[in-house]
Amino acid sequence: MPTYMSINEAIAFSNQLAKRINELSHMRSSSLGSSERSFNGEITVTKPVYEAKVLDRKITELQNWQFKLDAHIKTMNAKTRIELEVPTDALLAPVE
Repeated sequence: MPTYMSINEAIAFSNQLAKRINELSHMRSSSLGSSERSFNGEITVTKPVYEAKVLDRKITELQNWQFKLDAHIKTMNAKTRIELEVPTDALLAPVE
């Protein structure tokens, strides 16, 4: 079932998608392997919480959805007409 939203809402949603993709990309980078840190003589081993392949699939899914959303926004912008009550001919006329 399609979801209807305004162009403004779609642009805001696209921006949120970009932020989420960025967050997941950072999570994927940190999930590639375990790391060790030393603090006051104690060694702390950090193991990945998420599998990199699962994160990669989710990132790809979100990127594909964002691409489709952006394409729909551009299509709707191309169809949307605005009414101007501005004398464009006079504004762009040569200086006399």
